[in-house]
Amino acid sequence: MSNHTSLPFILRLPRTLRPLIYLRYQTRLLTYSSRLLKPDQPPKPPPPNPQALEYRTSDRNEKSETLEDVLNPKSDDHNPHLLGRPIGMPFPPSPGENSGKDTRPMRERFATTFNKEHNQQRRRELRHAFQKPYFRDWSNMKWHEGKTFHANPRLFRRDRGLWFPNFVGETLVPGSSREESTTEVLRGKVSVVCVYSSEWAYQQVDSFVGKKQNPEVREVLEMSGNVAQRVDVNVEESLAKYWILRPFFARLRKGRRKEDYGRYFVVRKGITDQIRESIGLLNSKVGYVYLVDVDCKIRWAGSGPSWPEERETIVKGLQKMILEARQDMTGDTGKGAGPTEVNINPSNGARFFQEIEPKNQVAAVPS
Repeated sequence: MSNHTSLPFILRLPRTLRPLIYLRYQTRLLTYSSRLLKPDQPPKPPPPNPQALEYRTSDRNEKSETLEDVLNPKSDDHNPHLLGRPIGMPFPPSPGENSGKDTRPMRERFATTFNKEHNQQRRRELRHAFQKPYFRDWSNMKWHEGKTFHANPRLFRRDRGLWFPNFVGETLVPGSSREESTTEVLRGKVSVVCVYSSEWAYQQVDSFVGKKQNPEVREVLEMSGNVAQRVDVNVEESLAKYWILRPFFARLRKGRRKEDYGRYFVVRKGITDQIRESIGLLNSKVGYVYLVDVDCKIRWAGSGPSWPEERETIVKGLQKMILEARQDMTGDTGKGAGPTEVNINPSNGARFFQEIEPKNQVAAVPS
């Protein structure tokens, strides 16, 4: 009996309870050792100032305000708002981007599958897509025929303008199945870009630049001397509609010149919600018209059916942009280069383009 009492406590317990006691003491030992090895934590920061917190919150809310919130406020006022600030992408476009195709290697795609930040961003995009009502674009057509905004009365400044994004699509060039980039066509020329996705939207675009609705735009384009051009972007994101449209490419070529075949794009992919909000393409059922300069910057934009004052401003804005482009080619700074606004008609059309030629030319001195 005395020998039994002299044994340690753990050995005096039944064999079935000994593992539980070992586990309990081992847990306590690990907890105590982790406390000893844990580095000293920095002191807790002071509580935030309520006024500073309120300022940062309001500043963040102002920065998160999108173009859609400005043009379509959540109120009963459905009148189109004036486009008072430049629209476009914050970086210049590059050929080949926004093609809708993932050209990364398989190893990089597999790595992004387990990337937490990438998955959170994708989750926000899906949440935004699910929150958008399916028939919202159709329901907005009952107010002003879907007109999203009122065009800016003056051109946006060249140094403040934002860029028109690059789109990738198939053109009307016969025998060419390779997709082309819009940036390669827009760069270096003044462009009237028409974006639409249906016959209804095409008629709205024609109210701005049509031969019957606004013939002055066509006259300015023809008399520009290959400085200005018209570019059509037909957005067909539905695969079924695309294959229905494809057999009618020959019909689309009949009403256009051969040099205009490469200026008609059928875009299926790559137009994200970020691009739509940046350039004001908020309603997919409405037509949009943009004036894009030689640097691919948006200087003027219109949406929906045109109003009389908008048909005048697009003509004057196109004239002024042609003046700027010719002054850049001739190296003239613009001083004494003639008027910046001229009403184009068949009688004074030639005079308009004669006045923009440089007047101060130095004669060559004979050697």
